[in-house]
Amino acid sequence: LHDDAGRLTGYAKVTRDRTDLKALEDAQDAFYATFNHDFRTPVTAIKGFVDAIRHADDATRPHLIDRVESSADRLLDMVEGLVEFATQRASHANLVLADIDLAQVARSAVADLSGHFDPGRVAVADAFALATANGVAMHRVVTNLVVNALKYSPPDSPVNVDMSTSIAPLISRAS
Repeated sequence: LHDDAGRLTGYAKVTRDRTDLKALEDAQDAFYATFNHDFRTPVTAIKGFVDAIRHADDATRPHLIDRVESSADRLLDMVEGLVEFATQRASHANLVLADIDLAQVARSAVADLSGHFDPGRVAVADAFALATANGVAMHRVVTNLVVNALKYSPPDSPVNVDMSTSIAPLISRAS
């Protein structure tokens, strides 16, 4: 700062609180890391089902095509989520919540993965479990939990998925 004669009389400093920007950057980093991990599962499923379609008989082919379509829909939902996230200016995502049957979400997630493990190894409890949640996000959560349970448990151990015991999914190995 200068006076009327041009002599230096002081200094001025402008500061800005960048906390919101830092929170947005952290949220974006977490989102991209999760997206990278979650994106691979349906792509791998599609590749596996397409390979199975090549060798499938006419009776099995429609089921496999349905699984490819389901995984492609999951990918589309994820891409749409990425576009929505990229356009948001807030530090948190605006998830669309609805009443969903968690058991149905679990059955769908397990069916989408069925080409990658012995289908008899994973059991989904057949109970209605209503919750208010984002269906796409819940599908990703269940898929990740099942994949991790299969990956980190002994190859011959069953994996039980029971969504009816609480709002949060319970996925465990049978003893």
